[in-house]
Amino acid sequence: MSALSGLQKELKALESERRAKVKKAKDTAGSNKKKQKEAAAAVDAVFDKKKVEIEANYAAGSGAPSDQDPSNLVSAMSSAGISPATAPGPGPEPEPEPEPEPEPDLAAVKREKARLKKLKKKLKEQQEQAQIDSDMANAGPSNREVESSAIVSENKFEDNKLKIVEVEADGHCLYRAIGHYLNKSHEQVRSLAADFLTADADSFAPFLSEEDGTFEEYVSKVRSSADWGGELELRALSNGLKRRITIYNSSKTPILIGEEFSEAGEMKVSYHRYYYDLGEHYNIVGSK
Repeated sequence: MSALSGLQKELKALESERRAKVKKAKDTAGSNKKKQKEAAAAVDAVFDKKKVEIEANYAAGSGAPSDQDPSNLVSAMSSAGISPATAPGPGPEPEPEPEPEPEPDLAAVKREKARLKKLKKKLKEQQEQAQIDSDMANAGPSNREVESSAIVSENKFEDNKLKIVEVEADGHCLYRAIGHYLNKSHEQVRSLAADFLTADADSFAPFLSEEDGTFEEYVSKVRSSADWGGELELRALSNGLKRRITIYNSSKTPILIGEEFSEAGEMKVSYHRYYYDLGEHYNIVGSK
């Protein structure tokens, strides 16, 4: 039997099998025309693939006798009106194995992550500060700014060539301000104030309240704590040092302590109620 006859026989058998399968698929689908059509199409797809495979095998010579020339078979198939599938050629050459990637430098990766984290944090801080600056610019002057401006204007600082010199806010501001004029540390000024209070206890003790505790307890705090100082300590220092102290505030009239002493050794401070949220504060008033 020739190869062509063998091919035709296989295709005929395949067609018979296809028809039987299509009929069975339609019967299984029931009376629904759409489902019958879908079932038949699925069967046709399977058998079309089988047909192509059979034709390809014969075209390549695998379905023909060994002495049959495949080229003659292709011609015969064409003459018979059969479209043979193109015989598969040699497959593509396998791709070369990719070279292994180098091991990552873990230390470098960590450094880069740390750098990016630091950069992100810095950017966030800049954005937050920009927002704060914007809010402050739109909020108008603060109580601190209003009060400081009033101290300067009401007491004619410009005319008198005076200026406010800021002092650190740590509970020792009054003693730091006076220490500026005495060239002493705040600890030394505290000790002086405590000594002067003790030396004239009868004059100062009546000004204490129950909340202040005993006079001895109060003096101990003046000497060695970070409690704020006030007018009582300024009066003790003025009396003990024999020096005038002028306290400028937001009113037009400054407070003079030790007015009887020479103006030559006058110590000038400014009193602020709103300089910091924590409470009262003293700064130095110096010359421009």
